[in-house]
Amino acid sequence: MDGRGNVRRIDAEMLFREGQQYQDHQAFAKALEAYRQAASLEPDRALVHFRIGVVLSRMGRWNDALAAYREALRLDPDLTEAQLNLGFVYYELGMDDLAQAAFQQARSLGSLANPSGK
Repeated sequence: MDGRGNVRRIDAEMLFREGQQYQDHQAFAKALEAYRQAASLEPDRALVHFRIGVVLSRMGRWNDALAAYREALRLDPDLTEAQLNLGFVYYELGMDDLAQAAFQQARSLGSLANPSGK
């Protein structure tokens, strides 16, 4: 990777962490802005799209959250938490059959937490 790519990656990571800080303090509009900037620098990073979905969900922007979770899952089909949250968004939108399918898919992907605590 050239120096320019490293700078973009570092900038994206800094924006991602900034978004986390804003999200932790319930500053969802600022978190969304930081995550979107990170996504513009690293569009193939599934976790950034997942976090965008989380923030949009917290803001009640269900259709936008749906798109963000779908993008996260397109990039990483094994991202269990994105699959689970997709189910919750479908539920909020009244799409119960799709919600159940998403929940089932999340179950088939495995546990969300490590039961051993490690």
